[in-house]
Amino acid sequence: METNLGSFKLLAFCVLLTLPGSASSQATWTTYGDGNSIGIEVLKPDFERDERLHFPTGVAFLSARFAVRENVTFVGGLPFAFADFDQSVFVQNQVQRVTTATETAIGNPYLGLEIKHPHSKSFSEIGIRLPLAPDREFTARQVGLVSDQNRWEAFINDMIPVMVRINLKDSIAAKTFWRVRFGPTLWIFTQDNIGDDAELFVDYAGVFGYNNEGITIQGGIAGKALVTAEDANLAERSLHYFFVHSNLHFDRLHPGLSLQVPLDEDAGNNLFNFVVGINLGFDIR
Repeated sequence: METNLGSFKLLAFCVLLTLPGSASSQATWTTYGDGNSIGIEVLKPDFERDERLHFPTGVAFLSARFAVRENVTFVGGLPFAFADFDQSVFVQNQVQRVTTATETAIGNPYLGLEIKHPHSKSFSEIGIRLPLAPDREFTARQVGLVSDQNRWEAFINDMIPVMVRINLKDSIAAKTFWRVRFGPTLWIFTQDNIGDDAELFVDYAGVFGYNNEGITIQGGIAGKALVTAEDANLAERSLHYFFVHSNLHFDRLHPGLSLQVPLDEDAGNNLFNFVVGINLGFDIR
């Protein structure tokens, strides 16, 4: 898919301009572990700059983790997107009228493995999303696309994304840690009319955090760059955001809050100021 005039940012942040009337495996702040668990995460972008979108427009991710053998964990996820929006319709004599519509879309399910490296401070992730996102429910899918740039692939149809991530993690001092996460994502298109057969991205993040028995707090900066862009500099082919996330720990229950703030001028000026999220994890014993 040829990229010109910095259209990478246009892809990411101008999709809402085409709404009626006018997209990784896991969240960057995922807490990894050895046990079995299930969880739900809900993200709500601040769409005050587009009056056509109404509450409760947003996305949700259901997830499950199960240990399959020592040092290997299966990870599965199912994304959903919901949009409540105004649309213009034409009635008799071509009179335009604004009505309210709703859409719900199931995205591309994720299947993957986490592999710990024995006697090492690193672990790997490898996964794929099944191309089940519908061609319809366009508005809901676009809401999903801009809600979390780390998981664009969850809501793009006619595409098979393959993802590999390397994680490096270590302690700084008592109860504090850092983590670096990076790796490629290959988009394999299943429709001949899209353009090129594939596109290659690289995702990366740096995280600092504090963890004890009762709470985990972490924050950092994450980014995504289009490697196969043509005639575009690094600023034009990359996107970045700041995030902070916290989780409380009550035995097997782990409620949490998150905040994402785009660091690119195009995102802040055109679509939304931030994305807020709530999540809940439950350990299975």
